[in-house]
Amino acid sequence: MAEHLMRKSIFSKTVLVSLSDVSHSAWVTLADSAGLQWHDAHSRGAVRYLGYPLYRTESQLQDYLDGVLVKVQRHSNLLKQRNLSIRGAGLVANSLLLSKVYHVLRVVPGGGATESWVMALKKVVRDYLVSFRPGVAWSTLCLPRKFGGVGLVDIADQSLALHLVYLQPLLHPLSSSDFVSS
Repeated sequence: MAEHLMRKSIFSKTVLVSLSDVSHSAWVTLADSAGLQWHDAHSRGAVRYLGYPLYRTESQLQDYLDGVLVKVQRHSNLLKQRNLSIRGAGLVANSLLLSKVYHVLRVVPGGGATESWVMALKKVVRDYLVSFRPGVAWSTLCLPRKFGGVGLVDIADQSLALHLVYLQPLLHPLSSSDFVSS
């Protein structure tokens, strides 16, 4: 009985992904009969693999990013109840809220969907940090504390830095003194 439940649990998480983005009726029928999910360009959302989105269309990416944004919004709403100082809230934003999105930004390329999502994410973080109006500019929040900021890590800059790690080996050969090595 336990083996049957384990097998059923594993199969319920299995997704067949069309590498050509074409919906093959024979494969879809086979997947349905085996209790497996089918994913192609016509599927609504992205498939998650090890926490990363596998997507083929902008709408699949947008659906995934919207889900991440909702999770960050919920988490920020919970953290608001702690009534932290702005310095404490900045530390919490960097370590708890924004750390959730860096693994996504590392693999998701820039583009219209990503840029609008980053703007929405900035609004969520700014609303978490500053509850009064008029609000504080994002650039001011990202300043170091000694210059009047909160020391917040800028999301767009962090995204570019995470992508730079992939580009550096292409631009110049690795040396033993590099921070990132193979």
